[in-house]
This record gives sequence, structure tokens and C-alpha cells, in this order.
Amino acid sequence: MSDLKLGEIDIDINSQPGISKQEYLELNSRDQLRIMVISDTHRGTAAAVAALRCCSEIDLILHAGDHTADYTRLREVLRKPMIVVRGNCDENSYLSLPEIVWLNLAGFRIMMTHGNTRKFDVKQGLNKLISYVSMPENSADIVIYGHTHSMKFQEISIGSNICRLINPGSCSIDSNAYEISLKQGQPASFRKIVEDV
Repeated sequence: MSDLKLGEIDIDINSQPGISKQEYLELNSRDQLRIMVISDTHRGTAAAVAALRCCSEIDLILHAGDHTADYTRLREVLRKPMIVVRGNCDENSYLSLPEIVWLNLAGFRIMMTHGNTRKFDVKQGLNKLISYVSMPENSADIVIYGHTHSMKFQEISIGSNICRLINPGSCSIDSNAYEISLKQGQPASFRKIVEDV
């Protein structure tokens, strides 16, 4: 669980063009949130719009990379604050986007990465990613990654904590996404969204 104090910002908000400081502070102060998680949209917006229609009222979108410059268009079309990481297909002009983002929302510590770098290399399995979040300084309640284009949900025990690893799959042709409901002091709930466009 997060130990961030109210009003503290845990991300470099200047590296996040899809959310303002004011929006993030407002979301960060809430004890309950609904989040849509997408990845690998590869310049497409139709599948993400269809996925959003399948979700309950969403407060925030987390995009796990390979938006290839469509995140600004997605932000305009979806009309929701969005936090993104850089993926392997994201163009050089987006090198300022982070490879890893740590968030503290509604009492949950969330890590998000695309997973393509040698550090994680998720196409070869999750061992490196699990080893990383197994270190006490990198502990997370929820880990979000992309890159493989395959939906996956896995719970792992790390000491006395349960960590959920989520890959929303590709949201470029089909509307693959996850909806996460967070409420401080309660277990998070996860719903898979799979919709043909």
C-alpha cells in the first residue's frame, strides 16, 4: 500500500503530456478510482474508444506504451486524463516519456512499463519483471506492462503481499483493455474488456 502523503506528486508530471498537475493532484487525493488500462494502440483510436464504452465511469487511463504518437489524439478523443510510458515503437521525439512510471493512487502502489527493455524483456517471460518488483524498494500492488500484445493477469505472492501483474494486450484492432477499480482499504477489482471493433 502507498505511504505517499496527500498533495505529494510521485511522478514527473512534466513528462506526462496527457494529464495536468491539477488533474493528477485531484485524482491522487481521492480514495476511490476507476482506471482503464490499455497498451499497444499503434496509432489507432477506434479500439480504445470502443473499450472505454465498455467500462464504467473511468477517472484515468493508463497506457503501457506503443502509442506511436497517438496519445495526444487519444486524450482528445477519450476526454480522460492519461498517463503513458514509452514503448519500443514510440518515435524518437517521445524519448522524454519515461520507461517506468510509479504511481500511488487510492492507497495502491502501481508500477507501469512497456516491458521491452533488456531490464524486463517480457517477451521472454516475466522472470525479470517479477525479480524487479520482488526487491523491497520496488514493491508494488499492481504491475502493468505491454509489448507482448497478449492479455494476461497473474497474481504472485511476494512475502506477505500479493502483487497483480496485468498485460491488457493490444488495443489496436480489438478493444482489449482492463478496468481496475481501486478503493482505499479494500482489495482492488479487475475486469477484462475484450470487444471486437
